[in-house]
Amino acid sequence: SVSNAWVRATPGGAKVTAAFMEIKSEDGDKLLSAKSDVAGRVEVHTHIMDGDVMKMRRVESLEVEKGGSRMLKPMGDHIMLMDLKSALKEGESVKLTLTFEKAGDVDV
Repeated sequence: SVSNAWVRATPGGAKVTAAFMEIKSEDGDKLLSAKSDVAGRVEVHTHIMDGDVMKMRRVESLEVEKGGSRMLKPMGDHIMLMDLKSALKEGESVKLTLTFEKAGDVDV
């Protein structure tokens, strides 16, 4: 299940934003990818420490442990929406399709 999903609003001209949510799985699963009509490209990302610098990196998947949850949050795991087709305004809804290894496509 996916809950508390939200996407950061953008100022005019911004071409990137991020989506956050909590993913729970009774049987365990992996988030493999995501897509959205509002963006030209969507990637699954994490943050890593490189010395004293935190860097964002694309990952092939994010695992959700059996009976556990995975929090996608600012400064942590997240979904990057790039090449935005227009600015995203506060209060606006954005559809994401998440693709999981076992659950398949899940619309959020």
